[in-house]
Amino acid sequence: SLLFTGPSGLDGWIQAAKPPTWTYERGVLRTSASKPISRDLKLPDDCVVAFDIEWRKSLMMQFNLFCDSDPESTSRGYQISCQSGYATIRRFNSAMGGNEMVSVPEFRENEKVRVEVRSSRKAGHVCLYINGRYAAYWKDPEAGKGKMGGAIQFAPAGSVEGLAISRIKVTTWDGTPEELPDGNVAMLGMGGIRRLGMGGDKPA
Repeated sequence: SLLFTGPSGLDGWIQAAKPPTWTYERGVLRTSASKPISRDLKLPDDCVVAFDIEWRKSLMMQFNLFCDSDPESTSRGYQISCQSGYATIRRFNSAMGGNEMVSVPEFRENEKVRVEVRSSRKAGHVCLYINGRYAAYWKDPEAGKGKMGGAIQFAPAGSVEGLAISRIKVTTWDGTPEELPDGNVAMLGMGGIRRLGMGGDKPA
């Protein structure tokens, strides 16, 4: 089921900076400073969040989900860091895994990509797709524990030159990761990075 599509304006978005640093034009959110923007979508336990991200020179941004609508709050939810050809996935306020970096060449070779995150806060699955490629999987070792929010957040972490977010689409999900499509998916938070092949696991 479709839960949200946009953006169609700034209404409903909460910005950290005053005066606001994010602007809207023709279906695109753009920023002039490294300040986050959030929106409460009342995310269900299992969902898919997809969006286009565009930048210039170097990408440094965090995408947070199941977080609070307050853009200044980082007390709960999941964070996916996208930077300079790498990505990490972790849970806020948890020392349990998620600090490993996985190579994402699309972040280094392009200046625009399609990001898709399939996540289940009850089962603890977080699946990262880049331009349709299954790039990383993370299993939350504390799945089902503690409360989470229902918001998403885009938080620039460095240069914001050309940074833009568009074609956001949020849908429900059945909560079950699909069979690994390319045999080269990075599995994070399981005692280091592992590559999942169709014939079984093997160290990266």
